[in-house]
Amino acid sequence: MENDILLLFDNFLFNKLSEEERSNFETRLNTEPEFKKEFDEYLAIVEGINIYGHSLLKQKLEALKLGQIKKETKIKHLRIAISIAAVLVILMIPGFFLYQHLTINTRLYNKYYIEDNGLPVLMGFNKNVSMNEAMIEYKDKKYSIALKKLETIKTDAPNNDTVLFYTGMCHLQLKDKNKAVENFLAIIDKNAVYYYASMYYTALTYIKDGNFEKGNAYLNEVIQCQNCIYKNYALSLLDEIN
Repeated sequence: MENDILLLFDNFLFNKLSEEERSNFETRLNTEPEFKKEFDEYLAIVEGINIYGHSLLKQKLEALKLGQIKKETKIKHLRIAISIAAVLVILMIPGFFLYQHLTINTRLYNKYYIEDNGLPVLMGFNKNVSMNEAMIEYKDKKYSIALKKLETIKTDAPNNDTVLFYTGMCHLQLKDKNKAVENFLAIIDKNAVYYYASMYYTALTYIKDGNFEKGNAYLNEVIQCQNCIYKNYALSLLDEIN
């Protein structure tokens, strides 16, 4: 993708377009298949950043297993791996009994919950300082502080899907499921960047609460997504609960 189109996508994502520019952008999404394809690819990259941190450790452990780590660091990494294994052995038995006492809906929630690491903080490029500040607090897991900043932004942009999504995620982390769902479901435009993400976390919230009927309904909405990381998770979860 060329720099100008990437800049356009970024401006749309960070709500830096004027009303007219945003309207033109959404019109292009609905009328230009190639443009929508490029935007979907861009979203896949952005969403991939959110799960990169989670997969990095797995990649390193695989590298160790396959002998891809340089010889001079192997012993050091092996000692670390052995230490981790020792701790896991200590925790395994009580952890097993704890797992046995979890309800099926909590197990499913924990299994399919996708850690969201927030938007990249693009210093010097993203001029939305308030959103940057909110994301810094969100990444540091200071959800109460992040929520206050997001609520302030939301006053001026009540329908912005990015703000609504991360407001919902903060409420979710703070165990306020009703407020979380309220913000997620406020995103009604299927072309919005965070529409399917919001539907996915809404489904998980209902499933954790034991409402499998509503969870099912929102998962079936998620699988309509053409190119997002949530679709495969939703399909797998549907297989388990149906």
